[in-house]
Amino acid sequence: MDRQIFLENLRRALYGKIDESDLAGHMRYYDEYISQEIQQGKSEQEVLNDLGDPRLIARTIIETSGAKTACREYTVSEEGEADSQPEYRIRHLNGWQAKAAMAAVLAVVFLLLVLLFHILAALLPALIVISVIVWVIRRIRDQAP
Repeated sequence: MDRQIFLENLRRALYGKIDESDLAGHMRYYDEYISQEIQQGKSEQEVLNDLGDPRLIARTIIETSGAKTACREYTVSEEGEADSQPEYRIRHLNGWQAKAAMAAVLAVVFLLLVLLFHILAALLPALIVISVIVWVIRRIRDQAP
């Protein structure tokens, strides 16, 4: 697959599923990205292999198109005003980056679970004592004339 086929496959996969302006922006981004990588010494085929299947890229773009505000970057003019045209930047993780990100997510989830269990373990004796006291009070009330 060459650059033109990659971009055409990406365009076909995105067409009708996102706004035309977003489609044009993504197409421009990937065309410029491929050019930059080639200028840095990579072959066109290496860049396309690193990017992967354009249909998967399109699916990611479509799935995240509802959360556009999370990936917007505004340029700020010298007067301090934000440019009205946001620039979208999408970063694709290669194999080891994706594995590292997944490991980081799993580590955070594990630490949160450990913290939750420590909190529960610390509160459990107090909850048992309170439950016993409530049970005793109810028993005494039930036995009162």
